[in-house]
Amino acid sequence: MIRPYRYFIPLVACLLLAACAPPPPLARLEKNATIVALGDSLTSGIGGRGITYPQQLAEIINRNVINAGISGETSAGAKTRVSALIAAHQPQLLIICTGGNDFLQRQDSEQTKRNISAMIETAQAANVEVVLIAVPRVLPLPINHSLYGELADTYNLWVEDEVLKTVLHDNRLKSDQVHANGAGYRKIATDVAALLQRAGAIE
Repeated sequence: MIRPYRYFIPLVACLLLAACAPPPPLARLEKNATIVALGDSLTSGIGGRGITYPQQLAEIINRNVINAGISGETSAGAKTRVSALIAAHQPQLLIICTGGNDFLQRQDSEQTKRNISAMIETAQAANVEVVLIAVPRVLPLPINHSLYGELADTYNLWVEDEVLKTVLHDNRLKSDQVHANGAGYRKIATDVAALLQRAGAIE
Protein backbone atom coordinates (compact mmCIF):
# COMPACT_ATOMS: atom_id res chain seq x y z
CA MET A 1 0.00 0.00 0.00
CA ILE A 2 1.37 3.44 -0.96
CA ARG A 3 1.41 5.93 1.91
CA PRO A 4 1.16 9.44 0.45
CA TYR A 5 2.53 11.02 3.63
CA ARG A 6 5.88 9.33 2.96
CA TYR A 7 6.30 11.68 0.00
CA PHE A 8 4.42 14.65 1.43
CA ILE A 9 6.64 15.15 4.48
CA PRO A 10 9.95 15.35 2.52
CA LEU A 11 8.27 17.69 0.04
CA VAL A 12 7.13 20.03 2.80
CA ALA A 13 10.61 19.93 4.34
CA CYS A 14 12.19 20.90 1.01
CA LEU A 15 9.73 23.77 0.57
CA LEU A 16 10.42 25.05 4.07
CA LEU A 17 14.17 24.91 3.51
CA ALA A 18 13.78 26.81 0.25
CA ALA A 19 11.63 29.43 1.96
CA CYS A 20 14.22 29.86 4.73
CA ALA A 21 17.22 30.00 2.40
CA PRO A 22 18.96 33.40 2.40
CA PRO A 23 18.99 35.58 -0.70
CA PRO A 24 21.99 35.37 -3.01
CA PRO A 25 25.12 37.15 -1.75
CA LEU A 26 25.55 40.82 -2.48
CA ALA A 27 28.47 41.89 -4.63
CA ARG A 28 31.52 42.90 -2.63
CA LEU A 29 31.51 46.66 -2.01
CA GLU A 30 34.73 48.16 -3.34
CA LYS A 31 36.49 50.71 -1.15
CA ASN A 32 35.38 53.51 -3.47
CA ALA A 33 31.80 52.23 -3.73
CA THR A 34 28.88 54.52 -3.01
CA ILE A 35 25.76 53.54 -1.09
CA VAL A 36 22.57 55.61 -1.18
CA ALA A 37 20.43 55.46 1.97
CA LEU A 38 16.93 56.43 0.89
CA GLY A 39 14.23 57.18 3.41
CA ASP A 40 12.43 59.64 5.64
CA SER A 41 13.24 61.12 9.06
CA LEU A 42 14.68 57.83 10.33
CA THR A 43 17.30 58.21 7.59
CA SER A 44 17.75 61.98 7.77
CA GLY A 45 18.32 61.57 11.52
CA ILE A 46 15.56 63.45 13.34
CA GLY A 47 16.17 63.09 17.08
CA GLY A 48 19.80 62.07 16.73
CA ARG A 49 21.34 65.47 17.52
CA GLY A 50 23.67 65.28 14.56
CA ILE A 51 24.05 61.50 14.60
CA THR A 52 22.44 59.65 11.67
CA TYR A 53 22.51 56.02 10.71
CA PRO A 54 24.03 56.69 7.23
CA GLN A 55 26.88 58.69 8.79
CA GLN A 56 27.49 55.98 11.38
CA LEU A 57 27.30 53.24 8.72
CA ALA A 58 29.88 55.06 6.60
CA GLU A 59 32.27 55.11 9.56
CA ILE A 60 31.73 51.44 10.41
CA ILE A 61 32.18 50.03 6.91
CA ASN A 62 34.55 52.71 5.55
CA ARG A 63 32.47 53.37 2.45
CA ASN A 64 30.77 56.47 1.03
CA VAL A 65 27.14 56.54 2.22
CA ILE A 66 24.85 59.25 0.85
CA ASN A 67 22.11 60.36 3.25
CA ALA A 68 19.05 60.70 1.01
CA GLY A 69 16.53 60.98 3.85
CA ILE A 70 13.79 63.61 3.85
CA SER A 71 11.79 64.12 7.03
CA GLY A 72 8.05 63.64 6.58
CA GLU A 73 8.36 62.00 3.17
CA THR A 74 6.09 59.11 2.20
CA SER A 75 6.99 56.19 -0.03
CA ALA A 76 5.34 58.02 -2.93
CA GLY A 77 7.77 60.90 -2.51
CA ALA A 78 10.75 58.57 -2.23
CA LYS A 79 9.70 56.83 -5.42
CA THR A 80 9.92 60.08 -7.37
CA ARG A 81 13.56 60.58 -6.32
CA VAL A 82 15.09 57.18 -7.03
CA SER A 83 16.03 57.69 -10.67
CA ALA A 84 17.69 61.06 -10.04
CA LEU A 85 19.61 59.75 -7.03
CA ILE A 86 20.94 56.81 -9.01
CA ALA A 87 21.91 59.06 -11.91
CA ALA A 88 23.64 61.55 -9.62
CA HIS A 89 25.56 59.15 -7.38
CA GLN A 90 25.96 55.94 -9.41
CA PRO A 91 25.61 53.79 -6.28
CA GLN A 92 26.45 50.13 -6.06
CA LEU A 93 23.84 49.65 -3.35
CA LEU A 94 20.52 51.29 -2.46
CA ILE A 95 19.19 50.93 1.10
CA ILE A 96 15.46 51.62 1.25
CA CYS A 97 13.92 52.56 4.60
CA THR A 98 10.51 54.08 3.93
CA GLY A 99 6.85 53.54 4.75
CA GLY A 100 6.62 54.92 8.29
CA ASN A 101 4.84 58.10 7.26
CA ASP A 102 2.47 56.07 5.09
CA PHE A 103 1.49 54.08 8.19
CA LEU A 104 1.13 57.20 10.35
CA GLN A 105 -1.12 58.75 7.70
CA ARG A 106 -3.04 55.47 7.37
CA GLN A 107 -2.41 55.27 3.67
CA ASP A 108 -3.26 52.16 1.68
CA SER A 109 -0.53 49.62 2.46
CA GLU A 110 -0.90 48.01 -0.95
CA GLN A 111 0.00 51.34 -2.53
CA THR A 112 3.00 51.59 -0.21
CA LYS A 113 4.04 48.15 -1.36
CA ARG A 114 3.66 49.17 -5.01
CA ASN A 115 5.73 52.30 -4.42
CA ILE A 116 8.59 50.36 -2.85
CA SER A 117 8.32 47.73 -5.55
CA ALA A 118 8.75 50.45 -8.17
CA MET A 119 11.88 51.72 -6.39
CA ILE A 120 13.35 48.22 -6.31
CA GLU A 121 12.66 47.69 -10.01
CA THR A 122 14.14 51.08 -10.92
CA ALA A 123 17.31 50.24 -9.01
CA GLN A 124 17.61 46.74 -10.41
CA ALA A 125 17.13 48.04 -13.96
CA ALA A 126 20.18 50.24 -13.34
CA ASN A 127 22.18 47.28 -11.94
CA VAL A 128 22.02 48.69 -8.41
CA GLU A 129 21.56 46.15 -5.62
CA VAL A 130 18.90 46.77 -2.97
CA VAL A 131 18.63 46.14 0.77
CA LEU A 132 15.40 46.82 2.67
CA ILE A 133 14.98 48.06 6.23
CA ALA A 134 11.54 47.14 7.54
CA VAL A 135 9.74 50.05 9.22
CA PRO A 136 7.27 49.05 11.93
CA ARG A 137 3.83 50.46 12.46
CA VAL A 138 4.28 52.08 15.87
CA LEU A 139 0.71 52.22 17.16
CA PRO A 140 -0.11 50.68 19.55
CA LEU A 141 3.23 48.77 19.49
CA PRO A 142 6.09 48.59 16.97
CA ILE A 143 5.15 45.67 14.71
CA ASN A 144 6.50 45.12 11.20
CA HIS A 145 4.10 45.24 8.29
CA SER A 146 4.15 42.07 6.20
CA LEU A 147 4.85 44.02 3.01
CA TYR A 148 8.62 44.13 3.67
CA GLY A 149 8.93 40.38 3.95
CA GLU A 150 6.71 39.95 0.91
CA LEU A 151 8.87 42.31 -1.15
CA ALA A 152 12.03 40.60 0.06
CA ASP A 153 10.60 37.25 -1.03
CA THR A 154 9.38 38.57 -4.38
CA TYR A 155 12.67 40.20 -5.32
CA ASN A 156 14.98 37.86 -3.36
CA LEU A 157 16.41 40.70 -1.28
CA TRP A 158 18.20 41.00 2.02
CA VAL A 159 16.01 42.74 4.60
CA GLU A 160 16.90 44.02 8.06
CA ASP A 161 13.60 43.42 9.83
CA GLU A 162 14.50 43.55 13.52
CA VAL A 163 16.50 46.66 14.31
CA LEU A 164 13.78 49.32 14.07
CA LYS A 165 11.41 47.21 16.15
CA THR A 166 14.17 46.88 18.75
CA VAL A 167 14.94 50.59 18.76
CA LEU A 168 11.31 51.71 18.98
CA HIS A 169 10.61 49.25 21.80
CA ASP A 170 13.46 50.64 23.91
CA ASN A 171 13.16 54.08 25.49
CA ARG A 172 16.94 54.20 25.86
CA LEU A 173 17.28 54.14 22.06
CA LYS A 174 14.59 56.59 20.96
CA SER A 175 14.02 60.33 21.17
CA ASP A 176 10.24 60.10 20.88
CA GLN A 177 7.59 57.57 19.90
CA VAL A 178 8.69 57.30 16.25
CA HIS A 179 12.33 58.42 16.12
CA ALA A 180 15.64 57.06 17.35
CA ASN A 181 18.16 59.02 19.39
CA GLY A 182 21.90 59.00 18.78
CA ALA A 183 22.33 55.61 20.44
CA GLY A 184 19.42 54.27 18.39
CA TYR A 185 20.91 55.45 15.12
CA ARG A 186 24.22 53.85 16.05
CA LYS A 187 22.33 50.61 16.71
CA ILE A 188 20.65 50.81 13.28
CA ALA A 189 24.00 51.38 11.58
CA THR A 190 25.65 48.53 13.47
CA ASP A 191 22.89 46.09 12.55
CA VAL A 192 22.83 47.15 8.90
CA ALA A 193 26.61 46.71 8.77
CA ALA A 194 26.21 43.23 10.25
CA LEU A 195 23.65 42.38 7.57
CA LEU A 196 26.01 43.60 4.85
CA GLN A 197 28.71 41.40 6.30
CA ARG A 198 26.41 38.35 6.37
CA ALA A 199 25.41 39.10 2.79
CA GLY A 200 29.04 39.18 1.65
CA ALA A 201 29.16 42.87 0.76
CA ILE A 202 31.91 43.59 3.28
CA GLU A 203 34.42 41.51 5.23
